[in-house]
This record gives sequence, C-alpha cells and structure tokens, in this order.
Amino acid sequence: MRSTLSSLFLITVVGASLSCDSTPPTPPPPPPGPPLDVVLAAGQARAGKVTRPAELIGGPVAYGRAGDVWKLYNSKARFLIQDVGAAVGLDLYGGNLIDADLVRPGDDGTNGHDLFRESFPIIGLHVLRPTSIEVISDGTQGGPAHLRVHGTDAPSDILPQIDVLGQDLGGAITVDYVLAPDVPYLEITTTYQTEKGQSLTTLGLGDFLSFGGSLALLSPENGFTGADKSLTFLAGIGDGASYGYVYPKGVLQTPITDASGTLTILKTEAVPVDGSTTVTRYFIVGSGDAASVTGPMYALHNIPTAPLTGIARDPAGKPLADARVTLFTSMSFTSGGDCVDQAKSGADGSYRFDVPPGDYVAIGGGVGRLHGAQTSIHLTMSGAQMDIPVGALGSVTLDVGEVSASGARVAVPAKVSFTPIGGESPNPIFGPDPTESERFGLGAVAFTPDGKGVANLRPGHYTATVSRGVEYDRADIDLMVPADGTSVTLTADLHRVVDTTGWLAGDFHQHSQGSIDSGVPIVNRLVENMAEGIEYPAATDHDNIIDNRPLIAAHGWGKLIGGVPGNEISVNGVGHFNAYPMSVDPAAPLAKVGARYWANLSIADVGKKVHTEPQPVVLHVSHPRTKQLAGWFNAVHFDPTTGTARDDFPIDQFQAVEVNGDLGAPEQFLAAGDAAMHKSATQTVPSGVPALADWFALLNQGVPITALGNSDTHQRNGGTGYPRNLVRFGSDDPSAVAPADLVTAIRAQKVSVSNGPFVTVTLDGKDQMGLGEVVNTVGKSKVLLGVKIQAPAWVDVSSLEVYCNGRPLSLRQNAPGQFEQRPDGESGSVLTMPLDMTDATSATVRLDGAVTVTPTVDSWYVVIVRGAKSMSPIASGSPYGYTNPVYDDIDGNGWKAPRPL
Repeated sequence: MRSTLSSLFLITVVGASLSCDSTPPTPPPPPPGPPLDVVLAAGQARAGKVTRPAELIGGPVAYGRAGDVWKLYNSKARFLIQDVGAAVGLDLYGGNLIDADLVRPGDDGTNGHDLFRESFPIIGLHVLRPTSIEVISDGTQGGPAHLRVHGTDAPSDILPQIDVLGQDLGGAITVDYVLAPDVPYLEITTTYQTEKGQSLTTLGLGDFLSFGGSLALLSPENGFTGADKSLTFLAGIGDGASYGYVYPKGVLQTPITDASGTLTILKTEAVPVDGSTTVTRYFIVGSGDAASVTGPMYALHNIPTAPLTGIARDPAGKPLADARVTLFTSMSFTSGGDCVDQAKSGADGSYRFDVPPGDYVAIGGGVGRLHGAQTSIHLTMSGAQMDIPVGALGSVTLDVGEVSASGARVAVPAKVSFTPIGGESPNPIFGPDPTESERFGLGAVAFTPDGKGVANLRPGHYTATVSRGVEYDRADIDLMVPADGTSVTLTADLHRVVDTTGWLAGDFHQHSQGSIDSGVPIVNRLVENMAEGIEYPAATDHDNIIDNRPLIAAHGWGKLIGGVPGNEISVNGVGHFNAYPMSVDPAAPLAKVGARYWANLSIADVGKKVHTEPQPVVLHVSHPRTKQLAGWFNAVHFDPTTGTARDDFPIDQFQAVEVNGDLGAPEQFLAAGDAAMHKSATQTVPSGVPALADWFALLNQGVPITALGNSDTHQRNGGTGYPRNLVRFGSDDPSAVAPADLVTAIRAQKVSVSNGPFVTVTLDGKDQMGLGEVVNTVGKSKVLLGVKIQAPAWVDVSSLEVYCNGRPLSLRQNAPGQFEQRPDGESGSVLTMPLDMTDATSATVRLDGAVTVTPTVDSWYVVIVRGAKSMSPIASGSPYGYTNPVYDDIDGNGWKAPRPL
C-alpha cells in the first residue's frame, strides 16, 4: 500500500484552470561547452549542457536525456539539472535536480546507478518557474563549476493544498548550482529578489525532496523507522547509491517526511523593500550506505566528528564484505531507541564512520545473518578502531517442482515463506535488509523463477511454506537451517488443484522501480508474479510507462507470463486511474512520463486523452474509496443510493473499477440500509461506503463496468496477486494472448475476482458472461443460477452470498449444494449462507451446485463467497471471491437496466 504522505505530493484539482499553458520563451542555444564525458582528475570540475548520450548518468531511475539536461561533475560525483520546460517527474517547469550519482569506472552515460527521483525549490510555497539557465563557470579555468537558473515563482499545479497557501510573489528567483572539485556534494543556493517597491513580512524557502521508493530514509533523530519534524539532516540509503541533504545554518523543518515526498522549510524571514533573501543547502552522493553521506553532512554542519573504523568479521574471525554495522548511541540503545548511523563494509571488511565523539553501541549484521555481539565504543576526538563481530549466515538450496497427474515432475516458479519458530526475530530498526523487514511475521521469503536457487536467512528453526498462488496446493516443511556454513536443501512438490482451463490470472495494478514509491526492480516484480501464479500482469507505475515484455522475452519466460505496459495516472487529491495498454513513441519516449501528462486537466479530459491512444485501452478507477487523497468516488461524493455525484463524474470514460476486497456486509445493501449509505456518501468527508455499492449502483444504471481485484503492490512480498483477476481468454498460454485481447475481455466483463476462491456461474444452464451475452429466460418463473467454487485446501471457504440488482437475496438451503431464493426476511432464510463439507464435491471443489432464483424484472446477478481464516503466511487478510454479472432478460425485449438515470 502506498503511503499517504507520498500521495500528498501527486495532487491536482478537477477542472482547475491551466496556469502553465503559456510556453516560456525559448532561451538561445548555449555556446559550445567542454565535453562532459571526459574523466576528470583531482582538482577539476565541469558544467555545461548535455548534448550527447555518453554525457548522461545511467541507473534504474535515471531520466535525463541529451538536449534536455545540464550537467555538473567532478572526479567524485555527477549531477543533472533539467532544462527549461523539459521537466520529467512531479516538477512541471524544469531547472531542478533530476539525476545524481558517483563517478564510476568506465562511465559512458549508461553505467550509472542513479536511484534519486528529483528535487525542486519551494519559495513561499510556490515553486521555481525557470526562464533561462546559464553557465557562470564551466570549470575549464579551474575552481568550481557553476550553473545559474533564472526564473520567477509559480504554483506547483500538482499540490493544490499547498498552492492555495502560496504567495504570488512576482520577483526574480535565481538558483545557483555549484560543484567544487573533489567533493561529493552539490551546493544549491536559492535567492529571491523582490520586485521594485515590494517587501514581504515573511517568506519561506525550502525544497520538495523525492528520494524515491528505492531509498530508505535515515536521520540521526529517528534512525530508519520514522522522522521527527526537526532534523539535523536526512539521508536516503539504497542498493549501491545513497544521498544526503543538509542545511548547515539550521535544522531541517520537515512538516511532511516520506521517501516519496518530503517538504523542507529551511528559512523563514521578512524581506525588506527592494531586498533579497538567500538560502544555501547541500546535496551529497554516497556509495550506498548511510555513513558515506552522514560524515560529509556533519562536516558541512560544522559538527565536530571523529573517525570510527575497523573490520567486520564473521564468526571465524575472517573479514566480511557487505556486512552492515549499525550504530546506536549508548542512550538510544539502552532505551530501545533507533540507530543514528549505519555503515556497510567494503570488499576487505573495512567500515568507517565519521560521527560526533561519545559513547556508542555497534551491532554487526547482514542479509541472512544473525546479529553479532553488541560492541560498546567510547569515541574521543582522536578516533577509535574497533572490529565488529557478525553472526553466522544460513542458507537454503531450493528444489521446487510441479507434479502432474501422470507423475511427471517439472521445475516451476515458486514462493517460499519462512516462518521462524523461536530464535532471533527480524527488526526493522536495522534498516533496508529484507531479512529484517519481511511481512506477515516472516523471517525470510524466497522467490524463484525456476524452482531453483539459494535463499539466505538466519540460522534457526523454521516452517517453510512452499506455494505458487491460489491454483496450487502448498507444502509446509519443518526446516532446521544450520549455522555451520552448510546449505540445507529444501525439496517440495506442488500440484495444480484448481481447474482454470481457458482462464489466465492477471493483476492490473502493480508497482516497480518505475514508480516514485516503489524500489522493486522490474525483473524482480516479474519473478514475484510468476511465483504467485500471475500469468498476465499490467505494469502500472505512477505517471510512468514501463514495458516489461522485452525482459520477459530476454529471460525466455513467455510461456509463463505475458505483459501489458500501462500507467497509473496519479491525480492525487482527486483519484488514481490505471490505463493499459499504453504506447510509447520512440521519438518522444518521455512524453507521457510525469505529472505533466495530467496536470490541470479535468478527469473527463484525462479520460479523453487516454482514449486517443492508437489502440483500445482499459481505463479503470483505482481504489475509489480506500485511499486517502486518491479515492475518486470520495472526491466527487458519489452516492450509490442515487447514482449521482456532487461534482463532474464522467464514468463513461471508464471500463472498470477496482472493488478489491471492499465488499461491505450484505445488510448494508438492503433497502433499510440506504439511508445510512446515503449519509456516509454525502458527508463532508465521505467514509464507510464500500466500493461494491458503487459498482452495483453503476450496474443498475446500465453501465457495463467491470469489477476488478488488484493488489496495488509496491514493496517486495507486498501481496502481488492478492487479489487477482481470472480473465476468460479461452487460452491457457500467455504468449497466445495479446494486450488487445485483454481489453476485449475486460470490457466484456469476463472476469472473476479471486483472493483465494475461484467462482464461476451459469444462468439457466448457459455459460455466458457480461452485458454482451444476455441470457433470455422468457416464460420461466424460476431460473437456476449454477455456482461452482474452487479453492485449494489451504484456502478457507465458508459462506455464499447472491446479489440481484444490487440487493442481497434471502436464501434457504434445500439440500447439500442446492439453495433457493426466498422472500426477504422470511424465517429460516439468510443473507449469508454457510457452506460446509456437505456442499463440497472434493477437497478443491467446495460447491458445484445451484441457486434457484425468481426474477420478476430484467436482472443481473453477482455471487460472492468468503472465508474466515487468514491467508497467512502466503498473503494477508481472509479469502474472498466474486463474479462479474450475468444478465437475465425475462421478457425477450432486450435487457433493461433496473434504475437507469
């Protein structure tokens, strides 16, 4: 689940007037500058306009393009500044920091490791709108390299809650980016010069910082687990790159602190008539641990430090590479508080901190390792040297196969969840280590694309749960992981037990490193999908288009998984909307990337823009009720009891809506519950309205919108495929299904949503789905609704509900697996029908029966099943599944909506 804090920084207002539609004047081309791909020696720095791809910075989230960015670099670090009007990301205007990395051997513009998203200045709660960028010093004459951005202020047009508080200034703004030789940090100075005769009683200067989901934030005040509102500095820690942000003249005031979006207010003061105000801060690049950026930040802050060095050693006393040495003050450690710093050991096992003198406790660890003994350190100004012990490493060699009915065994993708039985528990205070922060109480999780591989985890006693999604059984294996350095082999056989012939499992809301708030590499997300039994996912990163099909082809996974490039259009404060498939123009690959795709557009206009794609598209409403600042139905006060909204509601632009598990209770859907539902939907801040009610209201109006169940997964082991969509393609081969087939199937409502159970229905014996396949039951007062429920034995299925035209039917059981609609409220009838083993025909088929219904008007039917027991450790929450509607035309005159508007 994405954080509410990151959501705040991706917001707009429906129907807002366009305030950035006038194109800034085109600046004259800069004079030819020095080449920006030459390796610099000590004492050198350079600045200039990037004109060739070799001058760029590569990396997982690098977005700079030749001709669109300026570069500053020296022998240690390199930075890219967006050009005027060339913004990619949340900033709409340019002149801001977009990519940053260390200088790495063999730099050719592609081999970087940029993990930083972007930063832009905040001036009086407005942002910089640049008009020109000039080179003050290109560095060829020695000294610092220096770029200056000229501009004025403008509302962000993506932060309306902040924009309304902003000051319309009108004065001149300059931002100076200065890079001295031989330092790993960029000096950033913002200056505001008043207009003639202007004075200001107060003006706040700061930054919007998006470190991004690939980085974990750390501050001395709060370690890895959170952030105070007043910080000495802030670091972002990632795999192979780290970053720091410091204001030497004071603390960071951070009213909102999140890896996706942090707002800093550095200076607030009055500005005299014809006066100016300036603020300078520094942005540091490190090697991937906190210590490589915290040391320079202490120095910039003029806080005296001393070196703490040593070797991380394994239990045999050998130097250990890639260990994590986590540092606590003695006081914070004693009180159970957070760490203050963390260093990663190099290839020779060495680590280094530069921290203020004092008393500390250091603990060594690493992925899959036990913590070493606590080491107390008294650090004086002369420094200290201390070797740090690290505990034993455990490992498991995987051998997972699928066994067919004939007994043949073939290696398959799988997930292995390790539940610890006693022993040392994971602890998130030790930072971005997956064996410290696994979900669902697990000690580790392994995902394998081929049933093979080695998983590192702490030595100890575990239950290993081997799974491959909800179409398979699972294996639970008692496992002892030794601490002697040997790897124990885990062998498990899985069996496909749910028959989904003609259906493929899809998850159409997922995030990877292409999203501002996710750090999962794209290939890792694909492996998770295969391990969870997802065969046709859509890549829907926030305001970005990622095509995962080349990776699928490169790995030879085409028979296991397909791919659809999409985009979660993140109009926060109003709603999020997923569109797929989305195309990319090779001549303008970033044209649909960033907030500029939707900024200042109404939702109707966003929909129209999406549907100008060269191919048919599904546009679905994401989490319409369940996300703060991102639930569209809440934003427009949609009232399911009337089918109307307070604001513009262009539902005709949408083909699907995420209902997920927001199902409410059957009693809420009775006529007696309408008044409470209406009140909940129309109050100032709507709450308590299940998305199921919204969907039902739209179906009653004749809108053939499809209900979807998607995971919205962001993190590793974040629930990929829970829930999922079983899509009726008529094929079991993902490589035989095209994105156009997905669009056709979703628009035809040929989807069954599953968070465990797989539910299918027939009407009057006919296997038809959706408004395009209405069943004619002329002359029949009673009609059989055939219901089949499948689920592996580890998924609980305990109840059945049937809805007709948005109302729950009162049901009575006549025989095992046979049910009948009864008059509402009749004694002995229930809205939620319990299911037990007498209804099942096998361990997998929990029901293959029928409900006799008595339609009196044209009707649609939806079947919902639920379970009470948790899906842990494979997934969170309890099981559920439901169908999309089947339609009944009782008079042969064409199906008519129950409540058309």
